Amino acid sequence: MMVIFLDIIIISVVINMAISMFINVVTLCPEFDRSVVLWWELGRDALTAPEIDIADIPNADVYVANLGRIAHRLRKGEEMFAMDRVVDVVGEIFDKEREEIGKDLLSVMPPRVKKEIEDQVSAINEVLSPLPITLRLKGLKVKLDFDEFHEQVSEVSFVEGVKLKDIADIRRSNMKNFILVDIKTKSETGFLI
Repeated sequence: MMVIFLDIIIISVVINMAISMFINVVTLCPEFDRSVVLWWELGRDALTAPEIDIADIPNADVYVANLGRIAHRLRKGEEMFAMDRVVDVVGEIFDKEREEIGKDLLSVMPPRVKKEIEDQVSAINEVLSPLPITLRLKGLKVKLDFDEFHEQVSEVSFVEGVKLKDIADIRRSNMKNFILVDIKTKSETGFLI
C-alpha cells in the first residue's frame, strides 16, 4: 500500500494483495498500478470521512468511505460493515483483473516460472524469509537482491528454449531491493509456453 502523509492518510489498497491482509495487517507495496482507496483518519474513534472524488487521486479505481483508523480489532457492527465493503470492492477488482487475463493469457503461468527459478537459481534456497518467491496475478516477486541476482533470474530458461527475459519484464521493487517479474501476455510475445 502506498501511504501519503497529509492531515489525513490515504492508503492505496492494491489489487494484487490477498484480501486477508486488509483484516490483519497493513502492508506497504507501491509497485502495483491499480488500487482501492481507503480514507484513514487520524482520529481514534472516527468512522466518517468526507467524500473524495476518485479523479483527484492518481491510480485510484474505487473509493471506500467511512473507514477510520482503529487501534483495536474491528468487532463493532459498523466497523465490520466497513471492512465487508472493502472486501467486496477488492473482490470485484480481482474479478476484473482475472477477466482481463482470461482475454489475453500470460505467456507462461507464474507457478511455472516459480518452479524454474527454484530449480535454476540456487541462491533462492538460502533466503530465510517466508515465501522467498511470492506469486502475483501477472507475475511474481523474488526476494533476492536485485543488483546481485537480476541477471541470473532473467537467464532462467524453459525446456521450450525460451529465456525468462524474453517473456517477462524484470524490474526492481520500489519498496525493497527485490526482483519483480512481470510476465508478458500472449499478444506481446506471440506464443504461450
